[in-house]
Amino acid sequence: MPSGGSVYNTATDGSGGRQTTVQRTAQIASHTAAMKLLIVLCLLAVALARPERNAQVVSNFNELREDNSYDFQFETSNNILREESGLSYPGNEPETGRYVQTGSYEFVHPDGTVTSIQFIADENGFRPLGAVIPQITEQVNIQDA
Repeated sequence: MPSGGSVYNTATDGSGGRQTTVQRTAQIASHTAAMKLLIVLCLLAVALARPERNAQVVSNFNELREDNSYDFQFETSNNILREESGLSYPGNEPETGRYVQTGSYEFVHPDGTVTSIQFIADENGFRPLGAVIPQITEQVNIQDA
């Protein structure tokens, strides 16, 4: 295959063996369009298979305080629970500073199992913790990978 990812066919033009190169651009475009359609159809199937698309919010709480801290919580009729608290630490310059957010979310799978995730998000990134999230117990040197 030539560099750049293009696929070429060599064909004769019928005039004494002189050859021309014909790029299969139309065929590649057709395969690309078919793959995009397949992906869209798969996403549509997943969306339609999802249970309880008409879930209602059964409780909702929001509080924003003057010190730029906040709390919110909601629960839905299909047993999704989400809670979060946060605090803003302003910086010395505009658009500086940091947020510290802690929270959790919980949902019930169709088979009845419950997944619960707790998290902290701050200057060190988003750090989730839960039974379904693998924990790294040692440092991995990517140079060795």
